[in-house]
Amino acid sequence: MRRLSVSLAFAVLAAVVAAPAATPQKGTLSPLQRSIRWTGGPVTGAGLAGGPDPCPSVSCEDFSLTVDIGPSFWQRPGGGVAIRIQWEDRQDDLDLYVYDSAGSEVAHSFQVAGDFEEVFLAAPAHGTYIVRTVGFDGTAVTYDGRASVTSIATPAVRALPNDMQFTPPTIVDPQISAAEPGVLQAPGGRVFVTAPSAIESLSSHVWRSLDGARTFEVLDNRISASFADPRHGPCSDAIGGADGDLIFDRTGRLYFADLESFSVNVAVSMDWGDNWTCRAISSSTPLVDRPWLAPASTADGSGPNIDAYLAYTDAPTVSTQPVTKQVKPFEVHLDVTTDGGEHWTRRNIYARSLIHGPGRFFTGPDGTLYHAFTGENAVWLARSRDQGATVELAKVSQRVGLPANIFIGGDTDAAGNVFVAWVDSGTYDVLYSSSVDHGAHWRSPRRLNGPSSETAVMPWVAAGRAGDVAVAWYGAAADVSPGSAPASTAWHAWVARSRDAAAKEPGFEAARLSETPTHLGPICVGGQSCDDTAARSLADFFQIDIAPDGAIVAAYNDNGRLQDAPPQPYVLVTRQIAGLGMPPRSASVAGLERRGDARFPPRSGGGEDVPALDFSASPSVAWRADTLRLSFALASVGDPGSALTATNAGIATAATWLATWKANDRVEYAAMTTDVSGATSFFGGDHPDRGSDPRLYPYLTYPEQFPLEGVIDPQHGSITIDIPLGTFHLKPGDVLHSMQAFSLVGVPEAATFLSSQLVDMTPSQSLAIGTRSSGVREPRAPRVEHRGTLPATGLGGSPIALPALGGAFAFALWLRGPRRRKPWNRHTAGR
Repeated sequence: MRRLSVSLAFAVLAAVVAAPAATPQKGTLSPLQRSIRWTGGPVTGAGLAGGPDPCPSVSCEDFSLTVDIGPSFWQRPGGGVAIRIQWEDRQDDLDLYVYDSAGSEVAHSFQVAGDFEEVFLAAPAHGTYIVRTVGFDGTAVTYDGRASVTSIATPAVRALPNDMQFTPPTIVDPQISAAEPGVLQAPGGRVFVTAPSAIESLSSHVWRSLDGARTFEVLDNRISASFADPRHGPCSDAIGGADGDLIFDRTGRLYFADLESFSVNVAVSMDWGDNWTCRAISSSTPLVDRPWLAPASTADGSGPNIDAYLAYTDAPTVSTQPVTKQVKPFEVHLDVTTDGGEHWTRRNIYARSLIHGPGRFFTGPDGTLYHAFTGENAVWLARSRDQGATVELAKVSQRVGLPANIFIGGDTDAAGNVFVAWVDSGTYDVLYSSSVDHGAHWRSPRRLNGPSSETAVMPWVAAGRAGDVAVAWYGAAADVSPGSAPASTAWHAWVARSRDAAAKEPGFEAARLSETPTHLGPICVGGQSCDDTAARSLADFFQIDIAPDGAIVAAYNDNGRLQDAPPQPYVLVTRQIAGLGMPPRSASVAGLERRGDARFPPRSGGGEDVPALDFSASPSVAWRADTLRLSFALASVGDPGSALTATNAGIATAATWLATWKANDRVEYAAMTTDVSGATSFFGGDHPDRGSDPRLYPYLTYPEQFPLEGVIDPQHGSITIDIPLGTFHLKPGDVLHSMQAFSLVGVPEAATFLSSQLVDMTPSQSLAIGTRSSGVREPRAPRVEHRGTLPATGLGGSPIALPALGGAFAFALWLRGPRRRKPWNRHTAGR
């Protein structure tokens, strides 16, 4: 979700407005005085956002609130302080911010419609707080303020023992960093992932898996002056990319919507992403925000029926001049297509001056159209039973303070039951509610998160069979405000699932989706109002889906790395392999690597398999003393240079075989590179680089940080690299999380981003470094076929110069040392 800055030319105010002052200017809450009131204004809107400091006297004023209440008073669950300001004219707009005695923001509310703002401070610490009212829109606005002790306690669901198991997370793309990923489970084991692009000249990224989320390929265009890429992205003629969404209809059409600079483009594929047709301007209204798609139950492609729906809101605006009225009303626009996405026409407008945050847009099994959203401190559901011709609004739950996320989740199960989930203000609990009458009436909310994820953000909902519902979120064990969480706060991706989610007293199992922390420190959920790049780096949500076999498929972000500032997120995908909702079967941690899938050009009908780039198995690890031995298994390693001659008629100048893993909050890697001269080098690092060029912001490279020793064994089809534990911050007992191997070809020295192209990747696995000998026999020294001492480059263009296979030969002799040496130990499964 974005906020569009608009400069409006308005005449200078005719009169100078007197400096406002709250009456009284301060007040105290105590166990005996549980409510206080004040009046404020007049304040005049100046398009200010973010709680300006210092506070301009004409457009901003402060009230000093002392909370004289000890911690024992808040032992009652759900206790806290509600702070509310209210004014008369709904066309005016005031914003509300609260700061603690140290000046740190602890709460804010800036709805885009309505006549009030309200926040909830859960169990606030004893002390003095500044309640700041800021004029965003309107002239000489007066208001009433109130602070009161209250409770918003919500009962928890029945907690059931967890038996869900998930695969180690898969890195969707080792080169592209992106936030707020969406995921779509499609027929035939296909899984699609989308995430916004940070490059204005590209549409958002789309990845596809053909093996049930074990491995992925990017479907985007590449920009490179010297390395041709014949693939086509979903909408290559669009300008900019952000806020994408993916659906498929009953005819098998795949739709992809992407927010552009002034409109929404919608691309359509009839062959599950191999080819696309794009309409760059699809929305019926310009200057829009956050598009969502939903399939229609009547889809017939070129026939007369409605095939799909497109919903979006007006773009929130920031005025840089004093204004007297809102720039434009905030509402939901609903468009439809009757020709398979070629053209879109307006169908309806709803939630005018009510909607604040546009949540999930989805269709029920009977064709009913639903849209979950927030507004006026409540959770709402829009419902249409006539394909959008008319829309009914139902209030799911009235809250104290606006739900603490821009987006809320929703879905329907196979029986038509409707489910909505959100994060509550102040408490940051994940709450969910259900309806068994298609959204007309709602059960009282229930809390899903437990102590292990005490603070939660970014919920998403996926439903499957009748009563089968999963809700995911990022959660931290600490009881903190997400935006002001200490740097040591560790966040994980979580999911809760139920078989009887529509019951009055449902039971849920909860499990972590992520093996390691996905984020460290604060998370800002204020959208584009966030001014902390690291806290904003996860954007606004992540998504889950449920596959036909009952497996939960989740796409989420991971930037829980200590060495980046700010860290950039990888897109990860994990899939459920056993437990609740799945048929009984033995769990398999790692998927099998497919043979013959290293095709170049990728996704091209004329593409041919390149054996030198084709992994025949997932990478393996052996260890001894203070060294790990990493091995790649390939269809052919007799001539690594063949990887270059077979790709793009020799235009590529380097081929790289790369392994990455995460350990001790670091992403580490080891690789072998060969160039057109046949020179081969081995290197490693613990700091993927995004460079200093703003165009490279979302693109990661893997520069050489230190040389490694390695060998090539043509007889056994393997590449072996030795990894000193100390150099890689490793020790016995550590787990190498999400280890994967990637093969790439390209022009690393080219001054363009994504100049190296991913050809093949292996499924993810997590491997533990053992702590004692396993008795595995030491491997024989491999036979070295290639020699060379010429400089080579690490992936991404960082120069390295080392005696590659000359050193490798000496290393091979070292391997033939005395037999009394301690044997190598094989890895053990880390999960």
